[in-house]
Amino acid sequence: MAKSKKFSNIPIEEIVASLDRLDAEALELVVKAIQVILQERQLASCQPELAEMNKQTEYLDRVGIGANGSYGYIESKFINGYGPYRYLRLRKSGVHHSFYLGKAIINDKQE
Repeated sequence: MAKSKKFSNIPIEEIVASLDRLDAEALELVVKAIQVILQERQLASCQPELAEMNKQTEYLDRVGIGANGSYGYIESKFINGYGPYRYLRLRKSGVHHSFYLGKAIINDKQE
């Protein structure tokens, strides 16, 4: 996935300073979100065919990431014919959390 120009210039120091202001529960949720994003990138780089839209979500569901085994997954979906839009889905302490990651950018190599 290509970097969004909107967020590509956010200084890492600003992100870390923002994290320091979160309570422990929110920090745990951020850690889980980072783990899911890293896992998705690792899968996409190891198996490029999984980077195609719908196939990646189907694969993640099939291997048990998400409700069956782990803490979350990234879903790409179309809404009213527009998209695809990417969402990070997490479950923590029985509560479902959903974070909009932005519109997927599709090019010849990856989503």
